[in-house]
Amino acid sequence: MTINKTFENGILTLSFEGWFNTETAPEADPFIGNLDEGTEHLIFDFEKLEYISSAGLRKVAAAAKNARGIGADFKIINVGLAVMSVLKMTGFTNKFTIDAK
Repeated sequence: MTINKTFENGILTLSFEGWFNTETAPEADPFIGNLDEGTEHLIFDFEKLEYISSAGLRKVAAAAKNARGIGADFKIINVGLAVMSVLKMTGFTNKFTIDAK
């Protein structure tokens, strides 16, 4: 998995590419574990994410919790059909702001 980070005007965007699974989920830790106090919005861009497993979902939930802990909003954008079906099945669409492609 590849994660690209951009930070501009209080908006931290993490763009994910590939598979977010048990093997790759730890790669997200440095990005979501220590959010900058200047972060007002945390955005996960899933445009190029092909697959997400329960390990990836746990990291999404942890990121949202960390963002809320510093008073930041959390949003997932550009979600494809395969990943969206997992998010719907697990109830994530009821817990987070999620925008499809």
